[in-house]
Amino acid sequence: MLLGLQSCGSSDLGGTYTATGTISYRPPGGENVELQFPNDKFVVKVLNRHYQHYGYELTVRDCTFTGDGDADHATFNQSKGLCVFDVPKLGRVTMKNGHVRREGPGAYLTVFSSGENGSALVYANRGKRE
Repeated sequence: MLLGLQSCGSSDLGGTYTATGTISYRPPGGENVELQFPNDKFVVKVLNRHYQHYGYELTVRDCTFTGDGDADHATFNQSKGLCVFDVPKLGRVTMKNGHVRREGPGAYLTVFSSGENGSALVYANRGKRE
């Protein structure tokens, strides 16, 4: 009898990633703004796995999202509680959804705002796994 097992770990997206996080936005009537946050971390936790389907939890900048995907990509559509980033010239911005994908030895994360302040905001981080 042949039994195949795959562990949750380096074969999936689970882990802690660190790099310079970037918030990009354009305030109403203004120029594009880019803010950088050195050594910003995000954590992807495997909640469950069924064959190639994974349930994930993402924590970034004190916000927690849940979502699903496979070993290389996940989409996060719901936040556990309200996820708000304080952004200069915009104020408090509600972050709604995002995705993370494997990229070389790390992962690339993007999180998107709801646009309620008249400006779309994107948080991005090309993190290296710790």
